Amino acid sequence: VPGQLTANVRKHQNLPKDRDDGKYHHAVDASIVAGTATTPLGKFIIEMQNNPKFFLNNDKEELEKNQNYIEEFSLVPYKKQLKEIDSDDKIKLSYQVSKNPQGQLSNANIYKIIEKNGNYYRIDQVDNIYLADFSSKDTVNLFDKLFDENDTTVTLLCHDNNIKLFNYLKEIYETRREKENPFVSYCIERNGLDLGKEKFDYLLHGIHVPSKTNSSPLVVRLRYYTNITTPYLITKKDINKKSKTLIAFDSLSQYCTKVYYDIDNKKFIFLPVYAISVDLKTKKIKENDSYYKLLYDKYIGVKKVKPLANLYNGNWLEIYKKNGIVVCGEYKTFNKNSGVIVLKNGMYFTRNDLSFSVYDIDILGNYKKRLTLKIIQ
Repeated sequence: VPGQLTANVRKHQNLPKDRDDGKYHHAVDASIVAGTATTPLGKFIIEMQNNPKFFLNNDKEELEKNQNYIEEFSLVPYKKQLKEIDSDDKIKLSYQVSKNPQGQLSNANIYKIIEKNGNYYRIDQVDNIYLADFSSKDTVNLFDKLFDENDTTVTLLCHDNNIKLFNYLKEIYETRREKENPFVSYCIERNGLDLGKEKFDYLLHGIHVPSKTNSSPLVVRLRYYTNITTPYLITKKDINKKSKTLIAFDSLSQYCTKVYYDIDNKKFIFLPVYAISVDLKTKKIKENDSYYKLLYDKYIGVKKVKPLANLYNGNWLEIYKKNGIVVCGEYKTFNKNSGVIVLKNGMYFTRNDLSFSVYDIDILGNYKKRLTLKIIQ
C-alpha cells in the first residue's frame, strides 16, 4: 500500500501523523493497511498493480474513482480501538531480522585516502568557498572546525602544506564571521566593488595563494582530511591513479557483528562482519577474505576467545550494565570508532557490560528469550 494512500486516508479520517507519538503512528498505518484489502479501494489497488493493461483499459473518469474510494473508506472497525490507545505499552511491534547479505555492499562514493603515522584519513573538500551556504549551521560548524587548530577531527591540507595560506584564510574567516559569506565579503572590500554596477565574479576578484608574484593560483576549493577507521582499500590495478594515492569506499554495508568472550580479560569482544566478506550465494562468512582477516587481527588477534552469538539487524537485545541499569533495544550497527554495538534507540552494548539476552519476536509482537550470555567474574 503506497505511503501516499495511507496519508490520504489519515486526512479523511482526521488522524494526523505524529512521529513523536511513540508507536502510535505505526498502529494507525497498520490498521489502514489491514483494513484496505477487501474494500473497493483495495481491489482497485490490486488490479492497478497487477494488470499491465490497467491504464489502457480505464479512462480518466474511472481512474478518478480512486479518490471516491478513499473518501468512502471507513476505519470504523478500528477507529474506536485506536482512540483507546493511550500508551506504547498497549501496542506490540514485530521486528524483521535481516540475515540477507544481498543488496548494496558499500556506499557508492569512493574517496582518496592518505596514510600518516599508520593512521588513515579520508580526503574531503569544500567545492567552492564563494558559493558556500553560511546560513546553514552545518557549513558554519565545518568552517569553525577547519580553522580551529585545536580541533583534530578535521584538518585543512593547507595547514600542513602551506601555513601562510591557512593563516590568511583563517584571518579572513574570523574577522568576517557575521557576513553572509566571509570570503565574498573580503573580496568585495579589497577590490572596492560596487555591486550595483559591477557584479562579483570569483574568477576575477577571488582570493589567491599568498605569493611575491601576481601569478599565484586562485583559491576556490578547500581540501581537508578526517580520520577513518580501517577503510576498505580498493586495489588500484586498472585504475589510473598515482602509485602513492590510496582510494577506498567511504563505508561498507554491515552483515552482522560476532560476539566473543575474552577468556583472559573476562570481557565481551565484538567483531564486525561486512557484506563484502560474505558469500552471496551460500550466505556464509568467508573467513579467508582479506578484509575479514584484517578485522579479525585487529579486534581478536591472539586473544583466547569463545564465540557466543552473531547479532543481525533487527535482533532485540536486553543488556545488563555494571551499574544495575537494564538497556533494551533493536540492534543497529557496530561503531568502529568507539568499539561498541549501537542500538536503534541510541543505547550501547559495550565490552564491559555484564550480560546480554537475545529475544525472538513473533509476527504478533510477542517476545521470547532465545539466549542469555553472562560474563563470568
